Amino acid sequence: MSNASIVVAFVLATLLLVWLALPILRGYYHSPTVTPVEQQRIRLQRYYARVLQNLHDIDEDFATGKLDADQHRHLREQWIQRGIQALKALDALETDHLLAEEPIGDDALDQAIERKIEAAVLSVSASEREG
Repeated sequence: MSNASIVVAFVLATLLLVWLALPILRGYYHSPTVTPVEQQRIRLQRYYARVLQNLHDIDEDFATGKLDADQHRHLREQWIQRGIQALKALDALETDHLLAEEPIGDDALDQAIERKIEAAVLSVSASEREG
C-alpha cells in the first residue's frame, strides 16, 4: 500500500467519524432553549400524570383489600385535590404566574410545584372546614 492510499484512507475515515459525530455534537452544543414557561408546563404535566397514577394505585389497593373504605376515600380526596390544583396551575401558567422566572433545575422546580399545590390543597381544605 502506498503512502498516498494510506493518507486517502485516513482522510476518508476521519470524514466518516466527523459525519457520524456531527448530530451528537450539534445536540450537545446547540440544545434547544426551553423557556421557563415551557419547563414549568412540562413539570406540571408530569406532576399531573403522577397524580393520575397514584389515583389508579389507590383504587387498585382498595380493590385488593390493602385499604379500607375510609382510607381509600381520604387518600382519593387528597390526590383529587392535588390534580385539581395541578390543572389550575397549568391553566394559569403565564409569564406573570410563573413559579420561577428563570430556568431552574427540575428537582428545584418539582419542589416548588409540590409546595404550591400543597398550599392550595390546604387552603381549599381550610375553607371547606370553615364553610
